[in-house]
Amino acid sequence: MKAEQTMKETKKNKAAMKKATKKVSGPKPIKREYPVEGKMYRGVLGSIIGDVAGSSREGYKSNTYRTDFKMFVSNSTFTDDTVLTVALMDWLCHKDTLPLKDALLKWGRKFPNASYGRRFSAIIKSGDFGEAIATTNGGAMRVNPVAVSAKSLKEAIALAKESAAPSHIGEGSKGAQAVAAAAYIAKEGIAKGKSVAEIKAEIKSTIEKEFGYNLDTTVEECREVTRRNAAQVTSRTQRTEFYHRMCEADLTCPEAIIAVLNANSYEEAVRIAISMGGDSDTLGAMAGGIASQLFGTPEAMVKACLLYLPAEMIDVINEFEGSKREPTGVTPPRIDRWSEDEYVVYGDAPEGQEGEAGKAETFPSRYNSNPRKGYPILTVGQGLEDIRKSVKAFIAEAKKHPERRYHVRKVGYNKAGYTVGQIAPLFADAVALRNVLLPKEMLDELKRR
Repeated sequence: MKAEQTMKETKKNKAAMKKATKKVSGPKPIKREYPVEGKMYRGVLGSIIGDVAGSSREGYKSNTYRTDFKMFVSNSTFTDDTVLTVALMDWLCHKDTLPLKDALLKWGRKFPNASYGRRFSAIIKSGDFGEAIATTNGGAMRVNPVAVSAKSLKEAIALAKESAAPSHIGEGSKGAQAVAAAAYIAKEGIAKGKSVAEIKAEIKSTIEKEFGYNLDTTVEECREVTRRNAAQVTSRTQRTEFYHRMCEADLTCPEAIIAVLNANSYEEAVRIAISMGGDSDTLGAMAGGIASQLFGTPEAMVKACLLYLPAEMIDVINEFEGSKREPTGVTPPRIDRWSEDEYVVYGDAPEGQEGEAGKAETFPSRYNSNPRKGYPILTVGQGLEDIRKSVKAFIAEAKKHPERRYHVRKVGYNKAGYTVGQIAPLFADAVALRNVLLPKEMLDELKRR
């Protein structure tokens, strides 16, 4: 009996020794979707890409603590971070004629469903900013254009403070200044030919000295803070508390900078930031804005992001940067954050029969609290010539209403029985219309002809 016990203990000790002496591997390399070869972009889209990439992983139920996620998915979309970043660009381009508060209201009202915080939603409705009281990261999430346009670190910090002032004070204002400063230091360092390591060291020392942030916290420690907070969520009240805590500037602004300091590329920085959980879209936006200046953003990633942006946003980006980017003409899969003048074009069916893809988006349901206006084209049970006439009438309607935007779904080739090859030519005249967005497969078919 004693010998048997001794043998068990010996085996146990050997197993423990083997485990203790097993070689510990370092962190796994972060998988990339986008190659870093070729032209690298440094500009405001770096922040917007981070917002869109993080949008589908925001909140304690959707958070991921991994970096091997797909950057853009079917429910990716821009959020309030992007809308108000565009508002700041608009303001900076027209400071003499467009006051900051007016710019924020203009864009907030144009995209009222972009998931703003409760207080800013109230401001959009009332038009009254009242006294600035927020200490959250709302000032920092929109600050990237300040760093891009500033000519000195002092100007970047001053402009960041000014840009946050209508809504944010204290830590909220400080966070905006810190994020703008980090992005500006990266921009200036690259312009002066400094190495990435030198720039990172300068960002760390400056931000710690000027803003008192602890940037020695590890990425895993940042994730653990979110996990602990998420574990406490058992009621609606606690969900609200979790949301507010995860949006506080004193927590998230240092985390975004830490993500960049621990990365070796733009894509890695955004992935690390989103993997910290919590307010993942804003973490992605803040880290993306800094990382774009430091590493540059792959042009392929920039092009992929344009799919999610309305034409009027791209117009402001072009004006701000002096660029000439064109909208993709492709309708994104998710448009619930887009403006109020969005119409879903779907294939309809005779009464009692099921319509085609897109019709469900025009009705309220437990999954669709923001139904879209619809433009039906009768397709099910119809001949191709009848559908041709209906599409022609739709195109005439779109020309008559340039203020509306029409998102065409799988009209005619979802349940009506036709192929993309048969339907796409019917929409050929819609390609030139800026307010009509077509499915990618339709555009691809038309390009092949």
